[in-house]
Amino acid sequence: MKRKIYFLLALTLAIDSVAMAAPEGEGAEKAMESGVLPPLAADMLVILGLVMGVISLMVAAYVWAGLRQTNEAVAKFSKLNSEVRSLRQKVETLERLMPDDLSSLGSAASSGPVPAVPDAKPMEKSIWQAFVDDFNKLAKSMDVPKALEACDRFVQTKKLFLLICLEPAAMDGNVPTPKFAEVDGVAMSAFWAWKSTENDGRFAVVPNPLHPYDKTSHDTGGLKETFASNFEDGVYSKVEVKLPAIFRREENRWLVEQPGLIRLER
Repeated sequence: MKRKIYFLLALTLAIDSVAMAAPEGEGAEKAMESGVLPPLAADMLVILGLVMGVISLMVAAYVWAGLRQTNEAVAKFSKLNSEVRSLRQKVETLERLMPDDLSSLGSAASSGPVPAVPDAKPMEKSIWQAFVDDFNKLAKSMDVPKALEACDRFVQTKKLFLLICLEPAAMDGNVPTPKFAEVDGVAMSAFWAWKSTENDGRFAVVPNPLHPYDKTSHDTGGLKETFASNFEDGVYSKVEVKLPAIFRREENRWLVEQPGLIRLER
């Protein structure tokens, strides 16, 4: 508010100075003829008025630039504040659903960026818990010779949708929106989606346990955008789902509604 007042004062002073410096036709001539102002003094007054006008305009321009910078800073602060509120909501949601697992993971739970969580009601744990328990039992037996056959049976029994991530870094405006697509083969899939019994268009999503978790899958396979984990480096051969990711299917689009939480073991 003070900057706006200063700007108006400077602009007013500039206008007055220019008006004072400008010749006033017959009035100015009569003043010089009558001897009120000597010609030299009148010229000096005109020059002084012009200088004051230029300085005032410069001050007005400076104040105006300051106003614009202030407005831009306020806009950036407002955007940052909104992002912080969104992040806080996301963390509170994860803590509410799985507080013990998050505390045990510690700082490693933030090893990768997590998608923004829309303002949606979380899927109740009782809905997906049986599916996740069965998945974790399967995931512990991936070192047996017929692991692929076991996964095929699991996918068919649970009627799962098989997905891969085509563009992990895709954006929709300022919101991370990884792009997923359905595939046919279990071996080539990276995610398994189980349809909620609530028939609300949402799915509990887990990673394919056949594939080891390494830096390539973490960085380019869409896993870090979908799950928080304890990944650091190297190769992890076992995965345990603590919290499935929640996807929403809209026509042919698969959207991450809620990120998941997994624990990796070598």
